[in-house]
Amino acid sequence: MPAKKVPLQWERFASQSQGLRKRLAELLALAQQIAQDEKGDVLNAHIVISRESSEWKALADRVVPEMSKVAIGMQPLRDRFVEEFSDRLKRLLTGAGLNVYGESTVLVVDGVVYVELDNRDAKVRINGISQRDLSLESLSEAVTSERKRITQARAHADTFCMQLRRAYESALSLAGGQFGAQIMTLDLLPHVLLQRQDAKFMSDTSAKHFKEYPLAQFRADLFALLDSGKLDAGDAVFHWAAGSNTKGAVFMFVPSMGRTAHVGRVWFERQGAPA
Repeated sequence: MPAKKVPLQWERFASQSQGLRKRLAELLALAQQIAQDEKGDVLNAHIVISRESSEWKALADRVVPEMSKVAIGMQPLRDRFVEEFSDRLKRLLTGAGLNVYGESTVLVVDGVVYVELDNRDAKVRINGISQRDLSLESLSEAVTSERKRITQARAHADTFCMQLRRAYESALSLAGGQFGAQIMTLDLLPHVLLQRQDAKFMSDTSAKHFKEYPLAQFRADLFALLDSGKLDAGDAVFHWAAGSNTKGAVFMFVPSMGRTAHVGRVWFERQGAPA
């Protein structure tokens, strides 16, 4: 069984605060019900409700300003954390021996892990997965774990290039295109996905036999292929083009460019034919 998640401090605070407010709303509803009960003990009920009302007001007069003071007092720490967040995370990952590209909103780690940072709205995604704990240490551990997972699942460059060729030919067949025509990069993804399935799935296409092949893995395989430079697939060579058009493109770190780009078009050319 998976390990039970231990609530973070802010999660415990939020849970307790929400629970308290819910119970307070229930308490108010009960007071309103008692106040309308003409057949009940009106005298004692009035004394108790009046007394508790005064006590709650005194508590609110003390707690609300103090809670606001805590929130306001934390603002400078939060602002400094937002300002330094990306740089501090980058230094932490680099210190762990990882290669990190990018600044501010997107960090690419070893070409295969993409960290999207929206720290002003307290949102961080690692290869598309939202992170629960945004502490720097936790994020560093999550990046390292994801890098290990996706690298272990990565296909060998030669194998992947042949899978791309078969996927390219399948996509062309459906579109009625000619070999050598350019297609959108993401057109290849479903065809590669099918090649990743085993015989059990092909004979029984139920969920229990399905092997997922997410975009993050496809992108990691594509990065490894481009990084290897081994773009031959039989008698054809794999080609790609990056541009500003994001439709059907894969946003990724391109080794030969030394930066991120939208790889939007791909195609294969026969050996010796003009690219």
